[in-house]
Amino acid sequence: TVTKVGSVGNSGGDFTGSNIVSLTVENIGGDMAASVQDFHKSINVGGDLLLTLATLPEDGSIHVGGDARVILPASMDAALSLKSGSGDIDYDLAGDRQVYEMTHTLEKTLGKGGSLLSISVGGDITISDQHSRDSKSVDYFGDMEVQLGALADDIGREVRIDQRVAARLDSDARRAEEERIAREALIRA
Repeated sequence: TVTKVGSVGNSGGDFTGSNIVSLTVENIGGDMAASVQDFHKSINVGGDLLLTLATLPEDGSIHVGGDARVILPASMDAALSLKSGSGDIDYDLAGDRQVYEMTHTLEKTLGKGGSLLSISVGGDITISDQHSRDSKSVDYFGDMEVQLGALADDIGREVRIDQRVAARLDSDARRAEEERIAREALIRA
């Protein structure tokens, strides 16, 4: 977790931060959840993204491997370029609430236009200026955490089963080898 000013080069795991004044990110391999005043040029996230921006950078880009939920300022002048690999874009900005299914690409001009914010994701995009809906985003990551926890439990069970099977196979192999040696000893005798 980072507070105030943050600079992250490459992180193979997850990143969380709040009240960040200025953020520079190269690559986050896992998920990212942060609230920032400003970020420099680009953010690359391998997993899912939850990002609250107080201001927009001059021409910034966000690349996400999974799903993205981005909360923007309620009033702004910007150009948005949204690209969704799954095709679903939930758009709720400046009183314009629409869900675009199987759209894949959406271009919007907000206010007088201006800085370009490009968001490209492998999954779904939710973009909003509704901070009251932000509590839903906490559930979004909470649900993901629960799902990952359940997956970890499942993997743990599978590993324990595999270990028992491996121990049994090893025991059976030793017993078979002992029996083979005993048979050869009988044959020689």
